Amino acid sequence: MRNVMLNKAASLIPILVLMLVSVNLYIFVEASGRLMPEHQEAPEVLAGIVSAADAAGIGYDNLNVKLDNGDGNQSQIEPDEVVSALEEEFGSDAAFLAAASSPPASKADRPKQQEEYITYQVARGDSLYQIAQLFGTTITRIMEINELKSTTIKVNQHLLIPDNGAKEYPVGLWLTDQEVQWIAQMIHAEARGEPYLGQVAVGAVIINRIKSPKFPNTVQGVLFQDGAFQPVRNGAFYQPASEQAYRVALEALNGNDPTNGALFFFNPSISNDRFMHSRTPAVTIGQHRFAY
Repeated sequence: MRNVMLNKAASLIPILVLMLVSVNLYIFVEASGRLMPEHQEAPEVLAGIVSAADAAGIGYDNLNVKLDNGDGNQSQIEPDEVVSALEEEFGSDAAFLAAASSPPASKADRPKQQEEYITYQVARGDSLYQIAQLFGTTITRIMEINELKSTTIKVNQHLLIPDNGAKEYPVGLWLTDQEVQWIAQMIHAEARGEPYLGQVAVGAVIINRIKSPKFPNTVQGVLFQDGAFQPVRNGAFYQPASEQAYRVALEALNGNDPTNGALFFFNPSISNDRFMHSRTPAVTIGQHRFAY
């Protein structure tokens, strides 16, 4: 009985070796197939398999397995019979075993993630510097993407810009989440005690300034313009915005402008600024007067 068990165990050794050889050959064939032109013929594939076997020191004849029957005689098992034995022993065919044993694709073999772009239409007064600042990229990158030979751009020209998360709002501005947050923070700092409509009006003034040629054309440029907003000087701007301030900012960005285009606002009861008092009034909401 012991001899029978040993013979049976020994008989599995060449099968396991053959299985490993089959896996390596399968991987070789798969790799060859990917590099092979579509018109390459089947004989060349077979030649590749034979070459791989030769390189491994395995001739086709060696694919036949001889087993000791225990009586001094040996019986030969053909390759097809070996595959059947593998299926019976392991419940799977060689192809499945090879696929399961294949190493994961290397980083170099994986498809590169395609960079996403948005299309920006050049407006009057735009420059590549301003557009690069607006979208958080560089002049060089914009020129590379659009194959520009110089920094000269034309009104209504369409440029591909790397998508940094900015999206277009109904008022015609492309803003990032950070810029929307800044607008909300300024609304919160300037008008948190004002009526809801008055808060929307403050947001509208910020947007009107960004769109006006008289002011910087970015959120950052407008909010941090020297002397423009008191909350930047006293630090109130840097406090977190309320949920309502975010809703107000989005309403203004969606086009609600109770001021009908005003560029200024102030509290006339506490401000002695002659310039502000000299502006043409548009509307008064709460404690704020909005003016052109």
